[in-house]
Amino acid sequence: MFGAPGNPELSARGRAIINKFQESYSQQAPERGAFCVNSGMPASMFGIAGYPLDIIQTIDRITLISEFQSEVRRVYMDGSPMPGDYPVTRNGYAIG
Repeated sequence: MFGAPGNPELSARGRAIINKFQESYSQQAPERGAFCVNSGMPASMFGIAGYPLDIIQTIDRITLISEFQSEVRRVYMDGSPMPGDYPVTRNGYAIG
């Protein structure tokens, strides 16, 4: 079950990942823009305020490009596994 578009329900593991990410930034400036950290997906998809969102589909990948904050999200559809050493980012790494 999904939560509201801008505030999806998270599993305990998902919440722990977000908490760890947020703890890596100062609590004096919790606003993500204060550190030039983008909003990430899916927040940027729901809060783009009329900016275009391009969806490009190829045989092995779906790419979402938002003009708002130059967000890019790739969903790899080639069957490859999730890499174990991918860095923590707000856009994450997606496989479909």
